[in-house]
Amino acid sequence: MAAMTTVLTDYSSNGNSQTWSLPGHSNKQLQLVTQQRKPAGDNGSVHQDTFRVKIATVDASGNVLPALFACDINLRQPLDGAQVDKDLMLAFIRDLVASDEFAAAWNASTPIS
Repeated sequence: MAAMTTVLTDYSSNGNSQTWSLPGHSNKQLQLVTQQRKPAGDNGSVHQDTFRVKIATVDASGNVLPALFACDINLRQPLDGAQVDKDLMLAFIRDLVASDEFAAAWNASTPIS
């Protein structure tokens, strides 16, 4: 796999939650990524990671909008699941997000076609 090219800077940490700031982050214009972990508990054998990206945006006049661009990736993995299936899931997510179809759907707010 290729290394991530975005440089993350530690922002905060609280137990099973870690937040990093992205380049360009400021108090007025948030640019953050958070990983929240839910380790498998005694009553289940599924581990869960949620990655949340939040990026502030501005209007045509340059005013910061109260609404943010946001994306959540929620990954659940049975601890006894086959590694080949885990690898397949990761490969598909990477293929989906890197695809022209995904970009077109995101930019037009339409289903992937």
